[in-house]
Amino acid sequence: MVSLDLTFSIFSLYYICMYIDKAIKLIRQCETELRSLLAAAADAGDYEKVLKLTSWAQQLAALVASADGSTMLRKPAITTPVSSAKRAAKGKDYPRFGRRGESLVKVGWSKREKNEYEHKAPKRAVDLLVSALVRTGINGRIFQANDILPLADPDEGTEIPVYQVYLSLAWLRGLGLVDQHGRQGYSVTKPKELMATVEGAWHSLGTI
Repeated sequence: MVSLDLTFSIFSLYYICMYIDKAIKLIRQCETELRSLLAAAADAGDYEKVLKLTSWAQQLAALVASADGSTMLRKPAITTPVSSAKRAAKGKDYPRFGRRGESLVKVGWSKREKNEYEHKAPKRAVDLLVSALVRTGINGRIFQANDILPLADPDEGTEIPVYQVYLSLAWLRGLGLVDQHGRQGYSVTKPKELMATVEGAWHSLGTI
């Protein structure tokens, strides 16, 4: 006969697994909600909140990966605010975009900190976003940010950090290559010409 201790251990293990499964489901739901909040923050141009929400979402994803026995997700390199000369913030002067090596650099102004800050995204993130936009925005179709997120890098087998996607998207919007239609979403002005146009704009970027 099976001992009472063994029977108790089996039932304990069952309930532990059941609770873990429920916890993972709740964490995934929270991560999904955070993605929606990320889209709203990005649409409002509040990139400081985008970074914070991205960090939270990735921590939740890391918890799920750890529970599944997967490799922990790589934490994105987020640049910290850089010092600047004391001067009045002029909204029309920001954001500014430029290149630093093979990275797209956005210089913004923090009203709270009263100084400039920088965010960076590698050229690889820009290229993957452009490819996704060509597929998603075909024939001028209006799409939501969630239609292109998460953005995966098939060569590396990883996800592009969300803040890098929105940084790249902001640059394309500034170039007039992507239009925003309020809460309805985005559209690509000329999908067939997007790749060539972005490549030309990339080489025309000034260095920062």
